[in-house]
Amino acid sequence: MKYRVPVVHQALARWDTKRLYNFFDYVLSGDKFIELSEKYTVTIATHSSPEKLHSLVEVSQHWTGPISVSVFTLAEEFLVTELYIAYLRQCFHQVRDQISFHLVYPHDYPPINYINSTFNYNYSCENPESVLSELMKHRNSRIIELKNKMLYPQNHLRNHARRNCKTEYIFLTDVDIIPSTGMAEVLDEFLRKSKCEKLCAYVIPVYEMSENVSFPQNKSEMIKLANNGLARPFHQKIYADGHFSTNYSR
Repeated sequence: MKYRVPVVHQALARWDTKRLYNFFDYVLSGDKFIELSEKYTVTIATHSSPEKLHSLVEVSQHWTGPISVSVFTLAEEFLVTELYIAYLRQCFHQVRDQISFHLVYPHDYPPINYINSTFNYNYSCENPESVLSELMKHRNSRIIELKNKMLYPQNHLRNHARRNCKTEYIFLTDVDIIPSTGMAEVLDEFLRKSKCEKLCAYVIPVYEMSENVSFPQNKSEMIKLANNGLARPFHQKIYADGHFSTNYSR
């Protein structure tokens, strides 16, 4: 099976204000991204390094609206990232339809040139996480060492994803946070009815769950899990102040 790989022209990249990073907008745009941006009032804006891109499969299965993703990558890892995005688009129609991908790389470590624009690995669509693990093995030790020393520019990436949203509202989140079932429709309805007169921000509570339970289908199931000690506020035991703005009791 062959997968088409996006073509990136480095000369078309944009700088950040300090000229440390280069940005590419809409390297691959969701086939229905514009259509969904007109249908919904809210877009998920998120960011990722290549290591977590497999999370987009579950995110897009739970969220039916548009998604804008900024991906941080460098040197030969750039090709691995492009190959995996091509694989996701081939295997999962939600990814292909809903997600627009944008890429960011450090100016000192630009993409490594490659010859072929396709690859012929017969990867199964049944386990996207294992496919990513296989592709990541093509990185050399130099890249891994560089990334371990390098700061992950999360604010740059958040802003990059946010600025490429086309809707009035933006749901800013991390790539491995999975929206609740039907959230795009419910949130869209809420926002259309909101009486915000100036600039409003709404806080959405996030929970973490035991790996041994199924994803809750509604709020009642979520509360039941929490009452049974199988779910708790996100990072409650690690860094509770990071989510201090969330009134979990309410």
